[in-house]
Amino acid sequence: RKAVFFEYYFNDPNLKCVENCVKVSEEKCYPNYDTACGVLSFPPMDCWGPCVGGCYPTESTSNNYIALRHVKGSYPFEDSLYAVFQTGNQNNENIEFDNVDFVEYFETEFDPWMLVNRRSSLSDAKKQILDRKLMYWFKCSGNFCP
Repeated sequence: RKAVFFEYYFNDPNLKCVENCVKVSEEKCYPNYDTACGVLSFPPMDCWGPCVGGCYPTESTSNNYIALRHVKGSYPFEDSLYAVFQTGNQNNENIEFDNVDFVEYFETEFDPWMLVNRRSSLSDAKKQILDRKLMYWFKCSGNFCP
Protein backbone atom coordinates (compact mmCIF):
# COMPACT_ATOMS: atom_id res chain seq x y z
CA ARG A 1 0.00 0.00 0.00
CA LYS A 2 1.34 3.41 -1.01
CA ALA A 3 -1.29 5.61 0.67
CA VAL A 4 -3.56 5.58 3.72
CA PHE A 5 -7.00 7.21 3.88
CA PHE A 6 -8.33 8.71 7.08
CA GLU A 7 -11.27 10.88 8.09
CA TYR A 8 -12.43 12.91 11.07
CA TYR A 9 -15.76 14.52 11.94
CA PHE A 10 -16.86 17.09 14.48
CA ASN A 11 -19.37 15.65 16.95
CA ASP A 12 -19.31 17.90 20.02
CA PRO A 13 -17.74 21.23 21.11
CA ASN A 14 -15.91 19.24 23.86
CA LEU A 15 -15.70 22.11 26.34
CA LYS A 16 -12.67 22.29 28.59
CA CYS A 17 -12.71 24.49 31.67
CA VAL A 18 -9.68 25.63 33.64
CA GLU A 19 -10.92 28.00 36.36
CA ASN A 20 -12.57 27.40 39.75
CA CYS A 21 -11.56 23.75 39.67
CA VAL A 22 -11.90 21.26 42.47
CA LYS A 23 -8.73 19.37 43.38
CA VAL A 24 -9.40 15.63 43.41
CA SER A 25 -7.84 12.97 45.59
CA GLU A 26 -5.11 10.73 44.20
CA GLU A 27 -7.39 7.67 44.06
CA LYS A 28 -9.81 9.57 41.77
CA CYS A 29 -7.03 10.54 39.36
CA TYR A 30 -5.48 8.93 36.31
CA PRO A 31 -5.12 5.97 35.70
CA ASN A 32 -8.17 5.02 37.81
CA TYR A 33 -10.44 7.74 36.44
CA ASP A 34 -10.57 10.02 33.43
CA THR A 35 -9.43 13.31 34.92
CA ALA A 36 -7.82 16.50 33.80
CA CYS A 37 -4.17 16.51 34.75
CA GLY A 38 -1.36 18.93 34.09
CA VAL A 39 0.94 15.91 33.76
CA LEU A 40 -0.20 12.36 33.10
CA SER A 41 2.08 10.51 35.44
CA PHE A 42 2.03 7.89 38.11
CA PRO A 43 1.66 8.75 40.86
CA PRO A 44 -0.70 11.47 39.56
CA MET A 45 0.30 15.09 39.93
CA ASP A 46 -1.67 18.28 39.52
CA CYS A 47 -5.07 16.67 38.83
CA TRP A 48 -8.37 18.46 39.16
CA GLY A 49 -12.02 17.62 38.94
CA PRO A 50 -15.01 19.64 37.81
CA CYS A 51 -14.34 23.25 36.83
CA VAL A 52 -16.91 26.00 36.35
CA GLY A 53 -15.03 28.83 34.64
CA GLY A 54 -12.58 29.65 31.88
CA CYS A 55 -14.31 27.25 29.50
CA TYR A 56 -13.43 26.97 25.82
CA PRO A 57 -14.34 24.54 23.02
CA THR A 58 -11.61 22.23 21.76
CA GLU A 59 -13.61 21.22 18.67
CA SER A 60 -15.27 23.16 15.87
CA THR A 61 -17.76 22.39 13.09
CA SER A 62 -15.02 23.41 10.65
CA ASN A 63 -12.87 20.46 11.77
CA ASN A 64 -14.21 17.77 9.42
CA TYR A 65 -11.70 16.34 7.00
CA ILE A 66 -10.78 13.48 4.75
CA ALA A 67 -7.14 12.94 3.88
CA LEU A 68 -4.61 10.80 2.08
CA ARG A 69 -1.17 10.21 3.52
CA HIS A 70 1.24 9.02 0.84
CA VAL A 71 4.33 7.18 1.99
CA LYS A 72 7.83 7.55 0.65
CA GLY A 73 8.16 5.77 -2.68
CA SER A 74 4.61 6.53 -3.83
CA TYR A 75 5.47 8.60 -6.91
CA PRO A 76 4.39 11.30 -7.77
CA PHE A 77 3.14 12.27 -4.28
CA GLU A 78 6.00 10.92 -2.23
CA ASP A 79 5.82 11.44 1.53
CA SER A 80 2.90 13.86 1.53
CA LEU A 81 -0.44 14.62 3.15
CA TYR A 82 -3.45 15.85 1.17
CA ALA A 83 -6.57 16.90 3.12
CA VAL A 84 -9.87 18.62 2.36
CA PHE A 85 -12.02 20.30 5.01
CA GLN A 86 -15.74 21.06 5.06
CA THR A 87 -17.80 22.78 7.75
CA GLY A 88 -20.74 20.83 9.14
CA ASN A 89 -22.10 18.71 11.94
CA GLN A 90 -22.21 15.00 11.15
CA ASN A 91 -24.86 14.59 13.87
CA ASN A 92 -27.27 16.74 11.81
CA GLU A 93 -26.51 15.59 8.26
CA ASN A 94 -23.87 13.66 6.34
CA ILE A 95 -20.82 15.58 5.25
CA GLU A 96 -20.07 14.56 1.68
CA PHE A 97 -17.10 16.88 1.04
CA ASP A 98 -18.91 18.33 -1.97
CA ASN A 99 -18.66 21.92 -0.70
CA VAL A 100 -15.05 22.06 0.47
CA ASP A 101 -13.93 25.06 2.55
CA PHE A 102 -10.18 24.62 2.14
CA VAL A 103 -7.50 22.18 1.06
CA GLU A 104 -4.05 21.39 2.45
CA TYR A 105 -1.07 19.67 0.85
CA PHE A 106 2.12 19.10 2.81
CA GLU A 107 5.40 17.61 1.62
CA THR A 108 6.18 15.87 4.88
CA GLU A 109 9.70 14.77 3.97
CA PHE A 110 10.78 18.43 3.88
CA ASP A 111 8.13 19.81 6.26
CA PRO A 112 7.57 17.15 8.97
CA TRP A 113 5.61 19.56 11.19
CA MET A 114 3.29 20.39 8.26
CA LEU A 115 3.64 24.16 8.59
CA VAL A 116 3.73 25.15 4.90
CA ASN A 117 0.65 24.43 2.81
CA ARG A 118 2.05 23.66 -0.67
CA ARG A 119 -1.26 23.16 -2.49
CA SER A 120 -0.75 26.27 -4.62
CA SER A 121 2.52 24.77 -5.93
CA LEU A 122 0.72 21.71 -7.38
CA SER A 123 -0.13 21.67 -11.06
CA ASP A 124 -3.82 21.57 -11.96
CA ALA A 125 -3.33 18.01 -13.23
CA LYS A 126 -1.88 16.85 -9.88
CA LYS A 127 -4.70 18.60 -7.98
CA GLN A 128 -7.25 16.73 -10.08
CA ILE A 129 -5.48 13.41 -9.52
CA LEU A 130 -5.41 13.96 -5.76
CA ASP A 131 -9.05 15.09 -5.66
CA ARG A 132 -10.22 12.05 -7.64
CA LYS A 133 -8.11 9.64 -5.62
CA LEU A 134 -9.30 11.09 -2.31
CA MET A 135 -12.99 10.96 -3.32
CA TYR A 136 -12.56 7.40 -4.60
CA TRP A 137 -11.26 6.32 -1.19
CA PHE A 138 -14.01 8.31 0.56
CA LYS A 139 -16.81 6.64 -1.39
CA CYS A 140 -15.45 3.09 -1.65
CA SER A 141 -16.49 0.27 0.65
CA GLY A 142 -15.45 -3.29 1.37
CA ASN A 143 -13.44 -5.14 -1.26
CA PHE A 144 -13.73 -2.18 -3.65
CA CYS A 145 -11.30 -0.08 -1.62
CA PRO A 146 -7.64 0.12 -2.60
